[in-house]
Amino acid sequence: MEDSIGLKRTAEATTICFSMAEVYTSETLAVVLQQLTEQPKLPQLLLRHMIQSVTLHKSLTGFINGLLTRLITKKVWTLPVVWEGFIRCCDKIKPASFTTLFQLPPPQFTEVLTKCPSLIPDLQEYVANLPPAQLNRIQHLLSLLEAHTSSVTNTTGSK
Repeated sequence: MEDSIGLKRTAEATTICFSMAEVYTSETLAVVLQQLTEQPKLPQLLLRHMIQSVTLHKSLTGFINGLLTRLITKKVWTLPVVWEGFIRCCDKIKPASFTTLFQLPPPQFTEVLTKCPSLIPDLQEYVANLPPAQLNRIQHLLSLLEAHTSSVTNTTGSK
């Protein structure tokens, strides 16, 4: 659909749809988002739709986080536009997205920290409250978080 109509017009049309909250309920949006994530080729506007959906219906946060987790299995980072949206969506639904972020491979986790340094303090707080068993499962990512914490502290002069 996006290719034949154009991204701008598709975005405009979906914005109109989102303004009709009585028609596009959280249940309706959940079904549509589920179907879109199951497409062999992920739509470029998928994450924009997810962000709009969770902005309109906060109750979709957990559901959308589950979809983000599924996108990791589809290697969402191989699609630059969708990957940018993934990072923005994770920031939008934090702290719910932290369990998802810790499922990323180390290079992609590092990229998220680089592209969205505002996540770092919240991730640190989240990690500080994890039980030891959970910390052990994400140990390979904790050093990356610490390295980015140091670089953010050095460049901002804060903390």
